[in-house]
Amino acid sequence: MKENIIKFLEGKYSLGHSYWVVGVLGSIGVGIPLFLIAVSDIDNMTGFIATLAIVYYFFYLLYCVGVLLGTWRSAGYYIQEKIKSKESPIWGYSARVSLVLGAVSILNEVLRLFK
Repeated sequence: MKENIIKFLEGKYSLGHSYWVVGVLGSIGVGIPLFLIAVSDIDNMTGFIATLAIVYYFFYLLYCVGVLLGTWRSAGYYIQEKIKSKESPIWGYSARVSLVLGAVSILNEVLRLFK
């Protein structure tokens, strides 16, 4: 598993796998507990559950940073391959635009949380 994580963070997986499987589907799977916390009765949480929720939120942020980094690198490899083969690298650039927008959104949420 450690090798797979390192391989992903280095951008060695295909852009499609990085973006759709790890980025989209993985973020949904990892984000479900946060959704359940958000719709729960936060005011009646015990101290332990509230602490666990905060720790999980930071885990989710770390996951998002890893997804952004690995997918950015995968997009870079994709762009290089397409340019070498004289094909359009549009999907690599599109993925990078999407990643920048996602990073801005995540940063906005974190800043809003600490206001």
